[in-house]
Amino acid sequence: MFLKNSFLYASPEILNVILRFFVGLFSAKILGPENLGISAAIGFIFAYSVLLQFGSTDGMHLRVYDLYKRGTKYQTLKRYYVNTSFTFINLILSFVFIILLFYLSIFKDSSYVIWVGIIVNILISYFYQYSLYLQLIARYDYDFKTIYKIQVIDYLFKSALTVGFVYYFELLGLFIGLFLGNLFTVIISTKYIKYQFKWFFNKKLFKRMIVLGFPILLIGAVLTVFQTIDRWFILSYFNTKSLGYFTIIFTFSSMLLVVPIKILSVVIQYFREFHAKSKDNCIIYLGMIELMFIFTVLNGVLVLLTQEFIFYLFKYYLYKYQLSYEIVKPMLSSTYFMGLFHIISSYFVIINKKIYTIMSMIAGLLISIIFNIIAVKFFGTLGSIAYATLGSSIVMVLMMFFFFYNKEYPSIVIFIKLNVLLVSFIVMGVLLNTHSFDTEIIENFYISLKTIVCILVIAGVTFMYYKNNRNVNLRKILGKS
Repeated sequence: MFLKNSFLYASPEILNVILRFFVGLFSAKILGPENLGISAAIGFIFAYSVLLQFGSTDGMHLRVYDLYKRGTKYQTLKRYYVNTSFTFINLILSFVFIILLFYLSIFKDSSYVIWVGIIVNILISYFYQYSLYLQLIARYDYDFKTIYKIQVIDYLFKSALTVGFVYYFELLGLFIGLFLGNLFTVIISTKYIKYQFKWFFNKKLFKRMIVLGFPILLIGAVLTVFQTIDRWFILSYFNTKSLGYFTIIFTFSSMLLVVPIKILSVVIQYFREFHAKSKDNCIIYLGMIELMFIFTVLNGVLVLLTQEFIFYLFKYYLYKYQLSYEIVKPMLSSTYFMGLFHIISSYFVIINKKIYTIMSMIAGLLISIIFNIIAVKFFGTLGSIAYATLGSSIVMVLMMFFFFYNKEYPSIVIFIKLNVLLVSFIVMGVLLNTHSFDTEIIENFYISLKTIVCILVIAGVTFMYYKNNRNVNLRKILGKS
């Protein structure tokens, strides 16, 4: 059942990554660095809008999982939580966006295209919340088949729409495509998920959700600021064109984590239910170590392959973005560490130790701000900002791992040794990548062979590990849930 649910939930994201990749390449080539930077700057509106739920959505998740062990008679109560959270998020979105539009109308003198982008990002924030809550209803009922159907149709339609509008209208077309695509998501979600939201607000339920969910919201808020602080520095000290150069690499880096995190979200759902039923922290901890090793290998290989791919992509197709290549290594390496962060933070949520994640993230954010200030003041390049992001990511993950480490379990020692070995080969693969746009094809080919050798070594280490370890605890969690 786990494999089936994982396939139904994650396979649309694989399709989405493939479609986003090709649509992104096409759009980046049409828009150029300047317009890509403008769209990225306006996109901050949507990125921060998801935080306005004040923890009600996150609290709803935790409360609904807790209700699972009480039986189906709690279905009605489950719907009360959903409706209360949905009502609140729409009210708060309306309040904040009215203030935002008022401020922009007074203090900003922008072109009509930028205004269209701002309004579109506000509207798709509503569309996103509506379709999100509908799909959560299906997910809570384990109706992954319906989610699969919705997402496949949705991603195909959105991609075709974006390509068409960007081709004819460029930046304006991108915003129009975003609006129509997200509107379509609402329509198709409503068609397949038969649920009628009600304007319902219960203060008692809302208070419970806030108490449960606010720490998770705080994690999300700090993470969002952490992931965007470098782009704020670029906007403040450079320009939108520089932001476009940075955004193209950030987009590739982010896409690496989409499918693994989607699979992780399904796995964690099983972890939460297993923990709610058994309260066996030992199996949860050991299962998390086994899960972490799988993601370590997967993310490491993806980083090395993506680094190779981006070089050839910029050399033969996206010529305008070759200045971005200097930040490929630090940005992809940062993505590797952020993958570990997502797994460890999920563990702390399960065992109700979210304070460790919050402490680590606040420390990482402060380090990121310090590193970025040093980068712009003393170096003044995009590369220095990218390395500032990498440095703060490493600090944050090391602090997370300090809290995660438990010497009572011998498996953690084995995991650390294996991880050090794997990271060594990943770092070697990154450093051996000395591609240059000025060198001959045969030289770049030999460099690519070195990367392939590193990947084969990683595969060999992984094979040797699995000969002696069959992920017993992880199988137990996925099999019992």
